[in-house]
Amino acid sequence: MALPRWPYLFSYFIATWLVGVWAVCQTSYARTLCEQVGFPIPANEHPSPYFYLFANKEGVMGLVFLALQFFGEWKAVGIMMAVMCVNGTGDAYLSTSVGTMDWVEALKAHMGVTIVAGWAAWRILEENW
Repeated sequence: MALPRWPYLFSYFIATWLVGVWAVCQTSYARTLCEQVGFPIPANEHPSPYFYLFANKEGVMGLVFLALQFFGEWKAVGIMMAVMCVNGTGDAYLSTSVGTMDWVEALKAHMGVTIVAGWAAWRILEENW
């Protein structure tokens, strides 16, 4: 059994990453995660309820992604990855305009993955359309 080509491997990585983000947000590492993406939480405060809504959104997207992959719905996986690239671009913008990141940090934290995901989505859609 051979390994799938890189766009498919990357799509599995993204799905697992999204579920992982949800899991980390349920632990004491939530503060560290917020700081890494440009939204530090003051030591004397709890994370905003919107943080947990974000975490649930990430987890649900990851589970949907895994289900689509499991059932071989690669067109849907490609479309979902492409749409998530819009989300990644928005996250980078928010991290710089509202959060504490500068553009170089946002490029590393959000746009690098977004660019590779866009390329992977293009390749998956090209092969399965």
